Amino acid sequence: VYTIKQVFPSCRIFRESEHPTKEKIAEDGQDFTNMVIFCKKTSGKLKFRAPVEDDFLGSRTRRAFLMPYHEVLDKHFLEGDFGILTNNNTEQLTKWHEKSALGHWEVMRIVLPDKIWEMW
Repeated sequence: VYTIKQVFPSCRIFRESEHPTKEKIAEDGQDFTNMVIFCKKTSGKLKFRAPVEDDFLGSRTRRAFLMPYHEVLDKHFLEGDFGILTNNNTEQLTKWHEKSALGHWEVMRIVLPDKIWEMW
């Protein structure tokens, strides 16, 4: 995110569900969720227009999810100096990918029973 914000001066990030409390994160041992980031190359607040009926294309799912709700604020990110990702400095990214993959696997083991993964 820090690298993206270095390139794009105006971004907004949204997550699938409400941001958990510090207590909930400590209890679960993680905060793993789907997120989407919208950016623009110019400064100024990134705004979304209100949807009109035609935007939903008759879909209840589009009606429920078209507008993002759970915005991720800067204060929700990990504290620390993570720096900016550059071409010649990707070792840390590799470590983050490994940690993220393990976290994702842990979540997927909760989503689907062990038997499904063992048969896969």
